Amino acid sequence: MGRVYHKLLLKTTGKYYAAYYTGIPAAWILSNLSIKTLNPDLKWYFKDLRNIKKLRIIDPACGSGTLLSGIYMALKDKYIFDRYSDENPKALNLIGFHKLMLENVLNGWDILDYAGHLTLTNIALHNPDSTFISSNIYILPIGDTTGKGTLYLGSLDYLDTTRGQQLSFKEYITLPKKKGLDIEKEKMLSVPKQSMDIVTMNPPFSRSAQPNIKFGFVGKKTMIDMNKKLRKLGSDLKYKAIGKAGLGAYFIILADQLLKPGGRLALVIPRSILSGPSWKEIRKRIFLDGYEIEYIVSNYDPGNKELDIQPWNWS
Repeated sequence: MGRVYHKLLLKTTGKYYAAYYTGIPAAWILSNLSIKTLNPDLKWYFKDLRNIKKLRIIDPACGSGTLLSGIYMALKDKYIFDRYSDENPKALNLIGFHKLMLENVLNGWDILDYAGHLTLTNIALHNPDSTFISSNIYILPIGDTTGKGTLYLGSLDYLDTTRGQQLSFKEYITLPKKKGLDIEKEKMLSVPKQSMDIVTMNPPFSRSAQPNIKFGFVGKKTMIDMNKKLRKLGSDLKYKAIGKAGLGAYFIILADQLLKPGGRLALVIPRSILSGPSWKEIRKRIFLDGYEIEYIVSNYDPGNKELDIQPWNWS
């Protein structure tokens, strides 16, 4: 389903939001490295569902849910391995596992309604025999949704220190007196800092040279105001020279704020992060000062247009 979504929308709606969706190979390798790489400090042993229930994993730009789906499968593999490699192996509870993943473990944020719907559908279809009551997939507002001058930046609103680690999200409710009539209502989502064990993402990487696609389908004035708000967020956080790096730099700051000390950050990033001057503050203040880099993976598969094989070019 995700592949159909990428095929139909990547060249239309997706490009206006700099939404270049994650390929299956990238999601698979990121997810497996995140879950299965040994690290004695993490003490991840998942033979018991109670240990899995404590995990918190987020993709703050979830798109069609490819990365979260990859995490689901990698964690399921780890659960099966740990369960059966125990001295006293017990029967699997995959229905319980599925319910925990949807209701407790996996979190996804996006600004596009159909992206959130597809993320939830993709994850739910991993075990259609299991039921769940709720999920943590949220659609966040973007632009001036009320017409009153209140600007939203989607997931990046989390960086706004005046919001107190709260985000607005869109909820759809059915009016009781008019059957079938849905209205959109905004509610608040509270997410503590340093609350996630894994942050995985392929954030939008529109550059400052392409401001027309940075915030998608918004009016020119709104777009200018949103760029001003974004720059102010960076300045308030003492990042003053990351504007040319584009949205990706802000998403890395967001991931750093969400991640627990000792947690894992798995992300798709442009190669320019290694030497680009606009990425200097991100390299120094986040990766060099605060992280131990476990893997750098790069792929140059050119694909084949004649056979309709897409190039998987990612880092």
